[in-house]
Amino acid sequence: MREALLKANISRAFYILITIMIVEIFMLIVFFTKLAPIITPSLRKFYIFFYVILIVVSGITSLVYNRYRKKPALDLPDQRLLSFTIYAICFFLQVWGVGITFLDIFNGYGQIIAFAINFIIAGILFIHPPLQWLIVSLPPMVFLCFGLHFIKTEQTSGNILTGNIVNLIILYVCIFVSVHLTYRSFKNSENYKRRIEVISVTDMLTGLYNRTGLYQYIQEKLPDFNNCPIGVLFIDIDYFKEYNDFYGHVKGDECLQKIGMHFNGFAEKHNGVAMRFGGEEFVVILPDHDEASVSRLANELRTDIERLNISHERSAIADHLTISIGQYCDTLHLDDETDFMRYLDKADAAVYEAKRAGRNKVFIFQGEK
Repeated sequence: MREALLKANISRAFYILITIMIVEIFMLIVFFTKLAPIITPSLRKFYIFFYVILIVVSGITSLVYNRYRKKPALDLPDQRLLSFTIYAICFFLQVWGVGITFLDIFNGYGQIIAFAINFIIAGILFIHPPLQWLIVSLPPMVFLCFGLHFIKTEQTSGNILTGNIVNLIILYVCIFVSVHLTYRSFKNSENYKRRIEVISVTDMLTGLYNRTGLYQYIQEKLPDFNNCPIGVLFIDIDYFKEYNDFYGHVKGDECLQKIGMHFNGFAEKHNGVAMRFGGEEFVVILPDHDEASVSRLANELRTDIERLNISHERSAIADHLTISIGQYCDTLHLDDETDFMRYLDKADAAVYEAKRAGRNKVFIFQGEK
């Protein structure tokens, strides 16, 4: 979720900073054409400095974020750096608001609107974990309240000072509640997305990958093993239709769950992956294993299933459940997922030969590679 939160904040920051830059350029123009004559002369250079620094920081940071927001994935160092810059920007916006507020007070306006606007922007338009928001937002707020107390002008005395501080406290509480609700909503949304993603790639009966999961595995994981040896086992449970007809579908489902659990443990033990291809057909992919190793493991798997001793009175070859395995091995050359389907097709052809040869066998694909 951390990366998803960061990407959301980067995208938001890009558009927020572009908007701020445009607004501040406009304000700078207004300042020179309309406001300069009514600003205390000694304060004009400070106003200009604050406008220019916000424009420069917004422009540079938006360019950086524009580069990263287009990346499909962010590595850990980038995540740490960008997380820091997001909170640095939020802190900077508030400190900038404090500075402009003090200038406004010295100039006789007596307003805290500049800080309030930037505080709202930093709190509502970004997504913050509540604790981190406290760390970023509390120092500028406290500094402003103390500053208002110690700056002695007509606008910071008596009821006006009390009213400003009360308004700031109310604003802080409201923004904190908004931050908490926004973050909780985002977190729930991300959790829901992850659950949907897991469901979409998982066979609900066995907990293994389904076909969609297979395609995802091919796209995301297999490229790491390009140009490495790989083994594919296509597995068919012998006489499973007869098992279902005799024992019933509930027992059939229990059998598939037990077999699937064993396939999964076997695959993980050997740094591979197991998936349910459909019905009583399963696939085990064993990356970085040569043909001799895959053949040994395939026979080991076939023997393991026999040792489970799952009763099967309607099998034509044994009184217990057995499997037939088609094996295909080659060096992985993967340009797209259709390339790997060729490997599956050859393992599927091999399992067909294993069944023709009497079942409960491992058959290695013998055709052209």
